[in-house]
Amino acid sequence: MHILLIDDDPIWLRYLGVFLVQEGNTVTSVQTSHELEALLPSQWDLILIDWHLWGCMGATALETLAAKGELKGRVAFLSANDTPPPEAKELMKKFNAYWILKAPGNV
Repeated sequence: MHILLIDDDPIWLRYLGVFLVQEGNTVTSVQTSHELEALLPSQWDLILIDWHLWGCMGATALETLAAKGELKGRVAFLSANDTPPPEAKELMKKFNAYWILKAPGNV
């Protein structure tokens, strides 16, 4: 599976990236919006995106991907909050996305 991992925390990128690769996946990690733009166009089976990203919501990056036709696979938001806020619930419904709890703090 080819996974796009978008998170502005380098520790999470490294931790999740190593885990996902050990599970047999190909992982592309992106920490900045410029890195994301440089990758497009591309295709992923799964996009894991931090909800609190680059001083905005992960929704902004998700909408950018959707506008460029990049949402062919599954999407999951990563967050330290166990309950998605209302605006996340709307996007989850729109894009058939999931909400995944990640442990708060550093790994």
